[in-house]
Amino acid sequence: INAEYMGVVLPLVLCECNPGEDVNCKAVEAVIHNCKNLENEDKTSYSDPIVTLELGHHKHSLFHTKYQTQTIENELNPTFEETFYFTDLSNPESLNLYLKAYDQDKLGTEDIGEGHVSLAELVNGHPTKFEVDMGRGHLLLHAYCHITLTALNWGK
Repeated sequence: INAEYMGVVLPLVLCECNPGEDVNCKAVEAVIHNCKNLENEDKTSYSDPIVTLELGHHKHSLFHTKYQTQTIENELNPTFEETFYFTDLSNPESLNLYLKAYDQDKLGTEDIGEGHVSLAELVNGHPTKFEVDMGRGHLLLHAYCHITLTALNWGK
């Protein structure tokens, strides 16, 4: 079952409330497009990156939703084009979206970058693009991820 909000199809299975049907349901749509120049942790090939997206007041907050992209194998410039919905939010303008990139291997994961963006300046219903600084990347180049955030039923 899907619902539509401002021309965007929302999968209801990911939502605790439906911002397309309930104007009191404050939500954020997060689209992670790609990352560039991620750090390489593999010795014989390239990293196999995944990115986690976490909404909270500070890194490692308790009791909030966390999503994870699919693993892109052997790639320092992965393209994800994945959409996630954070719903049923209280005071979303005070929250940050934290991104953390990992190299996913059979033996575990290694950190390969992290960054965050504040939700304070989002405009209701207006997709806002961000280039999130993920720290030092491959060959000491700047690493970053491109995301688009949309406030649903809240914002300026």
